Amino acid sequence: KAINLSLTDTHLDLGGIMALAKDFVPPEFATATMSGNLSPTLALTGSPSDSGFQGTIHARLGGKDVEIHLPGLPLTVGPTNVILTANKVQVKDGLPLMGNVSANLSTHDLTFQTYGVQNLEFMLESDYQDPGPFSGKLKISGNTSLPGDLLGTPFNIPFAVILDTSGNHRTRHIQVKNLNADLSPYGTIQMTGSLQPHPSPKQGMDASLEVRLSPKINALL
Repeated sequence: KAINLSLTDTHLDLGGIMALAKDFVPPEFATATMSGNLSPTLALTGSPSDSGFQGTIHARLGGKDVEIHLPGLPLTVGPTNVILTANKVQVKDGLPLMGNVSANLSTHDLTFQTYGVQNLEFMLESDYQDPGPFSGKLKISGNTSLPGDLLGTPFNIPFAVILDTSGNHRTRHIQVKNLNADLSPYGTIQMTGSLQPHPSPKQGMDASLEVRLSPKINALL
Protein backbone atom coordinates (compact mmCIF):
# COMPACT_ATOMS: atom_id res chain seq x y z
CA LYS A 1 0.00 0.00 0.00
CA ALA A 2 1.39 3.34 -1.06
CA ILE A 3 1.81 6.24 1.35
CA ASN A 4 1.59 9.85 0.19
CA LEU A 5 1.53 12.20 3.16
CA SER A 6 2.02 15.95 3.18
CA LEU A 7 1.87 18.67 5.82
CA THR A 8 1.76 22.31 4.73
CA ASP A 9 0.49 25.72 5.86
CA THR A 10 0.99 24.84 9.53
CA HIS A 11 1.88 27.52 12.06
CA LEU A 12 2.67 26.97 15.73
CA ASP A 13 2.70 29.80 18.27
CA LEU A 14 5.52 29.19 20.74
CA GLY A 15 3.99 31.50 23.35
CA GLY A 16 0.76 29.50 23.37
CA ILE A 17 2.62 26.18 23.50
CA MET A 18 4.71 27.37 26.45
CA ALA A 19 1.62 28.52 28.34
CA LEU A 20 0.07 25.05 27.95
CA ALA A 21 3.28 23.23 28.94
CA LYS A 22 4.18 25.36 31.94
CA ASP A 23 2.67 22.96 34.48
CA PHE A 24 4.56 19.99 33.04
CA VAL A 25 8.13 21.31 32.77
CA PRO A 26 10.87 21.11 35.47
CA PRO A 27 10.85 23.97 38.03
CA GLU A 28 13.93 25.63 36.54
CA PHE A 29 12.02 26.12 33.28
CA ALA A 30 8.75 27.23 34.88
CA THR A 31 9.72 30.92 34.59
CA ALA A 32 10.84 30.57 30.98
CA THR A 33 9.19 32.70 28.31
CA MET A 34 9.10 31.98 24.59
CA SER A 35 7.61 33.75 21.61
CA GLY A 36 7.62 33.46 17.84
CA ASN A 37 6.24 31.08 15.26
CA LEU A 38 7.25 27.70 13.88
CA SER A 39 6.16 26.45 10.44
CA PRO A 40 6.78 22.72 9.81
CA THR A 41 6.29 21.13 6.39
CA LEU A 42 6.57 17.46 5.47
CA ALA A 43 6.27 15.39 2.31
CA LEU A 44 6.50 11.61 2.61
CA THR A 45 6.09 9.18 -0.26
CA GLY A 46 6.70 5.46 -0.31
CA SER A 47 5.30 2.25 1.05
CA PRO A 48 5.52 0.11 4.20
CA SER A 49 6.97 -3.40 4.12
CA ASP A 50 7.83 -6.17 6.55
CA SER A 51 11.39 -4.81 6.77
CA GLY A 52 10.31 -1.19 7.29
CA PHE A 53 9.41 1.93 5.35
CA GLN A 54 10.70 2.39 1.80
CA GLY A 55 10.52 5.81 0.21
CA THR A 56 11.57 9.45 0.28
CA ILE A 57 11.17 12.14 2.92
CA HIS A 58 11.34 15.91 2.54
CA ALA A 59 11.04 17.91 5.75
CA ARG A 60 11.46 21.56 6.68
CA LEU A 61 11.08 23.51 9.90
CA GLY A 62 11.04 27.29 9.78
CA GLY A 63 11.13 29.58 12.77
CA LYS A 64 10.47 33.32 12.62
CA ASP A 65 11.06 35.95 15.32
CA VAL A 66 11.76 33.28 17.91
CA GLU A 67 12.75 34.63 21.33
CA ILE A 68 13.62 32.64 24.47
CA HIS A 69 14.31 33.81 28.00
CA LEU A 70 15.39 31.35 30.71
CA PRO A 71 15.98 33.29 33.95
CA GLY A 72 17.13 30.18 35.79
CA LEU A 73 20.29 29.71 33.70
CA PRO A 74 20.29 32.70 32.83
CA LEU A 75 19.98 32.47 29.04
CA THR A 76 18.43 34.91 26.58
CA VAL A 77 17.98 34.33 22.86
CA GLY A 78 16.96 37.49 21.04
CA PRO A 79 14.98 37.71 17.77
CA THR A 80 15.99 34.62 15.79
CA ASN A 81 15.09 33.19 12.40
CA VAL A 82 15.92 29.57 11.64
CA ILE A 83 15.40 27.09 8.78
CA LEU A 84 16.14 23.34 9.16
CA THR A 85 15.81 21.21 6.03
CA ALA A 86 16.12 17.49 5.28
CA ASN A 87 15.92 17.16 1.51
CA LYS A 88 15.53 14.02 -0.61
CA VAL A 89 16.20 11.64 2.27
CA GLN A 90 15.97 8.16 0.74
CA VAL A 91 14.84 5.48 3.20
CA LYS A 92 15.15 1.72 2.82
CA ASP A 93 14.07 -0.84 5.42
CA GLY A 94 13.29 2.04 7.77
CA LEU A 95 16.86 3.43 7.64
CA PRO A 96 18.14 6.50 5.74
CA LEU A 97 20.35 5.68 2.75
CA MET A 98 21.30 9.17 1.64
CA GLY A 99 20.14 12.74 1.79
CA ASN A 100 21.01 16.36 2.28
CA VAL A 101 20.62 18.25 5.55
CA SER A 102 20.99 21.99 5.98
CA ALA A 103 20.52 24.55 8.73
CA ASN A 104 20.44 28.34 8.60
CA LEU A 105 20.14 30.52 11.68
CA SER A 106 20.43 34.23 12.34
CA THR A 107 20.05 35.90 15.72
CA HIS A 108 20.71 39.42 16.92
CA ASP A 109 21.37 38.83 20.60
CA LEU A 110 22.42 35.70 22.48
CA THR A 111 23.57 35.96 26.09
CA PHE A 112 24.51 33.31 28.65
CA GLN A 113 25.38 34.60 32.12
CA THR A 114 27.99 37.33 31.42
CA TYR A 115 28.87 36.18 27.89
CA GLY A 116 27.20 37.48 24.78
CA VAL A 117 27.12 37.04 21.01
CA GLN A 118 25.57 39.66 18.78
CA ASN A 119 24.47 39.35 15.14
CA LEU A 120 25.21 35.63 14.87
CA GLU A 121 24.90 33.99 11.44
CA PHE A 122 25.07 30.18 11.23
CA MET A 123 24.98 28.02 8.09
CA LEU A 124 25.49 24.25 7.90
CA GLU A 125 25.07 21.93 4.93
CA SER A 126 25.85 18.22 4.89
CA ASP A 127 25.46 15.29 2.49
CA TYR A 128 25.03 11.80 3.95
CA GLN A 129 25.35 8.36 2.36
CA ASP A 130 24.72 5.07 4.16
CA PRO A 131 27.93 3.41 2.81
CA GLY A 132 29.88 5.99 4.80
CA PRO A 133 30.92 9.14 2.94
CA PHE A 134 29.73 12.53 4.17
CA SER A 135 30.65 16.14 3.59
CA GLY A 136 29.80 19.33 5.38
CA LYS A 137 30.28 23.07 5.29
CA LEU A 138 29.87 25.38 8.25
CA LYS A 139 29.89 29.17 8.37
CA ILE A 140 29.55 31.21 11.56
CA SER A 141 29.98 34.94 11.96
CA GLY A 142 29.10 37.54 14.55
CA ASN A 143 30.43 39.52 17.49
CA THR A 144 31.11 38.25 20.99
CA SER A 145 31.69 40.15 24.22
CA LEU A 146 34.17 38.83 26.80
CA PRO A 147 33.56 40.22 30.30
CA GLY A 148 36.23 42.22 32.09
CA ASP A 149 36.54 39.75 34.97
CA LEU A 150 37.96 37.19 32.52
CA LEU A 151 40.81 39.18 30.94
CA GLY A 152 40.96 42.26 33.14
CA THR A 153 39.32 44.47 30.54
CA PRO A 154 36.19 43.93 28.44
CA PHE A 155 36.75 42.76 24.86
CA ASN A 156 34.44 42.91 21.88
CA ILE A 157 35.65 40.41 19.28
CA PRO A 158 34.16 40.12 15.78
CA PHE A 159 34.58 36.63 14.33
CA ALA A 160 34.01 34.74 11.09
CA VAL A 161 34.60 30.97 10.99
CA ILE A 162 34.50 28.79 7.87
CA LEU A 163 34.86 25.00 8.11
CA ASP A 164 34.90 22.59 5.15
CA THR A 165 35.06 18.88 6.00
CA SER A 166 34.56 15.44 4.53
CA GLY A 167 34.92 11.92 5.87
CA ASN A 168 33.29 8.58 6.52
CA HIS A 169 30.81 8.12 9.36
CA ARG A 170 31.42 4.35 9.47
CA THR A 171 35.20 4.58 9.90
CA ARG A 172 34.79 7.91 11.77
CA HIS A 173 37.55 9.41 9.65
CA ILE A 174 37.33 13.20 9.35
CA GLN A 175 39.23 15.29 6.83
CA VAL A 176 39.47 18.99 7.68
CA LYS A 177 39.85 20.52 4.23
CA ASN A 178 39.89 24.04 5.58
CA LEU A 179 39.25 25.80 8.86
CA ASN A 180 39.62 29.54 8.80
CA ALA A 181 38.84 31.74 11.80
CA ASP A 182 39.06 35.47 11.21
CA LEU A 183 39.23 37.39 14.50
CA SER A 184 40.10 40.75 12.96
CA PRO A 185 41.56 43.05 14.09
CA TYR A 186 43.26 40.63 16.51
CA GLY A 187 44.44 37.96 14.07
CA THR A 188 43.51 34.84 12.12
CA ILE A 189 43.73 31.07 12.57
CA GLN A 190 43.99 28.56 9.71
CA MET A 191 44.00 24.78 10.01
CA THR A 192 43.99 21.71 7.77
CA GLY A 193 44.42 18.04 8.65
CA SER A 194 42.71 14.75 9.43
CA LEU A 195 41.42 12.77 12.41
CA GLN A 196 41.32 8.95 12.42
CA PRO A 197 39.95 7.18 15.54
CA HIS A 198 41.59 3.87 16.41
CA PRO A 199 39.54 0.71 15.71
CA SER A 200 37.51 -0.58 18.66
CA PRO A 201 38.31 -1.54 21.40
CA LYS A 202 41.50 0.55 21.23
CA GLN A 203 41.03 4.06 22.55
CA GLY A 204 42.29 7.34 21.11
CA MET A 205 42.92 8.55 17.59
CA ASP A 206 45.61 9.52 15.12
CA ALA A 207 45.65 13.21 14.26
CA SER A 208 47.58 15.10 11.63
CA LEU A 209 46.97 18.84 11.84
CA GLU A 210 48.66 21.90 10.42
CA VAL A 211 47.80 25.13 12.23
CA ARG A 212 48.85 28.64 11.28
CA LEU A 213 48.36 31.49 13.76
CA SER A 214 48.65 35.06 12.56
CA PRO A 215 48.25 37.36 15.58
CA LYS A 216 48.27 41.12 15.18
CA ILE A 217 50.30 42.22 18.16
CA ASN A 218 49.47 45.93 17.92
CA ALA A 219 45.74 45.22 18.28
CA LEU A 220 46.31 42.94 21.30
CA LEU A 221 48.38 45.47 23.24
